[in-house]
Amino acid sequence: MEKLQRGNKIHTFVCVNDKQNPDKPDCAQHITIDQFKKLKQWNRQNHFPNNLLTKTGCLGVCNPQGGVVVVYPSGNFYKGIKNIDEIKQIIESELNNSN
Repeated sequence: MEKLQRGNKIHTFVCVNDKQNPDKPDCAQHITIDQFKKLKQWNRQNHFPNNLLTKTGCLGVCNPQGGVVVVYPSGNFYKGIKNIDEIKQIIESELNNSN
């Protein structure tokens, strides 16, 4: 086993879980894989390596209002996200608060 030192200030996890059940809320209804790819490109151009961006499955707080993001090391969860512009705002805010 080897410990890696990445040097990231924050690590942002974006739920893109698709339950494939129209009767249950999921994040993929609000943040699609294609949108995540655009977000990843934006992150590479603007905030990598300060922010490591990872797509993930369910983060356990599904809601019909929007997607879910969690940021570490703050441990802040955000729900009700409607689009990637809101995730960009979260990333920039978390980076500003990480100094």
